[in-house]
Amino acid sequence: MKFPRPAKVRGMKSPRSWALLCLLAAAAAAGAEAPPPGAPEIAHSSLLTLHGAAQPGALHLWVRRTADAAPLVVGEFATAIDGRSTPATRVSDGGWTVPLANLAAGEHQLAVTVGHDGIRELLEGKFTPAATPAAGVGGLGGNHKQMLWWILNIAIVAVAAIVISRRMS
Repeated sequence: MKFPRPAKVRGMKSPRSWALLCLLAAAAAAGAEAPPPGAPEIAHSSLLTLHGAAQPGALHLWVRRTADAAPLVVGEFATAIDGRSTPATRVSDGGWTVPLANLAAGEHQLAVTVGHDGIRELLEGKFTPAATPAAGVGGLGGNHKQMLWWILNIAIVAVAAIVISRRMS
C-alpha cells in the first residue's frame, strides 16, 4: 500500500518540521502556568520566586524560577502558616491552593518548602488574607458581577442581531 506524500508548505521542508512546530507549541502552552499579573511576590531566593494571591478562604501560590521565570517541576511542596503545617493542593493552572479557614485578619507568616532538582528550599514571607464579604451584602452586583456582564453582553448581541435582521429584510 502506498501512502500519498504530504503537500509541502512554503517554509516547511518536511512533515517533521510540522511535528517539531506542534511540539514547541505544546511546550509553550504547558509553560503558561505563570501567576496572574497582579499576584505580588511573597518571597524569593537565588533560584526561586514565590508569588501569591489571597482570596476569601484561600491563598493561591505560584513558584517560578527567579532567573528566567520558567516553569518549575516541583517534587515536594509543603506550607506552614504562623508555624502550623497547612495542606496545599495542586491546581490546574500550575499553582497551589492553601485553605485559610479560621485565620484572623492581619498579617501572617508563610513558610513554603519546595523540593526541586534535588534541592529543598525554604521560602518565607508575609501575606494578608483577603477579607471575607459579609453575608447578604453582595446581592446581584456582589459575587455575580461576571454573570451580569455575560447577561449584558448577550442582550447587546441579541438587540444587534434583531436590528441587523430588520434592516436586511
